[in-house]
Amino acid sequence: MKSTFKKLLPFAVVGILSGATTVGVQQYLVHDSNNGDQSYFTKSNNASFVGMNTATVGDDFVKASKMTVPAVVTIKNYQNRASSRASEQDLFDFFFGDPLGGKGQQRQKQQQAPENMPSGLGSGVIISPDGYIISNNHVVAGANKLEVVLSNKKSYIATLVGTDPNTDISLLKIEEKRFALFKLCQF
Repeated sequence: MKSTFKKLLPFAVVGILSGATTVGVQQYLVHDSNNGDQSYFTKSNNASFVGMNTATVGDDFVKASKMTVPAVVTIKNYQNRASSRASEQDLFDFFFGDPLGGKGQQRQKQQQAPENMPSGLGSGVIISPDGYIISNNHVVAGANKLEVVLSNKKSYIATLVGTDPNTDISLLKIEEKRFALFKLCQF
């Protein structure tokens, strides 16, 4: 029994000292902060609550969305799927062989998605009346073809003007004039 007590005694002493130190430091910090400058905690009798008319907020949101929705577009990213799926299948065959006994190529052709199906979707915003669109780089990355669909369901093929992977920004262009655009600010 004494040997157990001797083994636990150092842990008990360390625990008590740690607890006392923590309480002392906490009391010191609370006491010190109460003696500081409290001019920024003064009470103001001029404060009042501002009422918010929910009908006005709703109307403002409707106005803002009516102005911006025509400038928002859907971007469809078409990629060559056959090459990526073929490399995945080749890697599987390398390690495990063809489990179908030579019919793997036939299975691969059956599993390929149609070429007219997009690989990815994203959104963008028309920023100029001559058809420049800003979007994210990850939306257009690896695309063979980019299709832009406007809010009125008209569809255009876009050309990729430039990308910046570091900031995840891309710039597209569609060949049409007089687009609704999103005004970022008014000069």
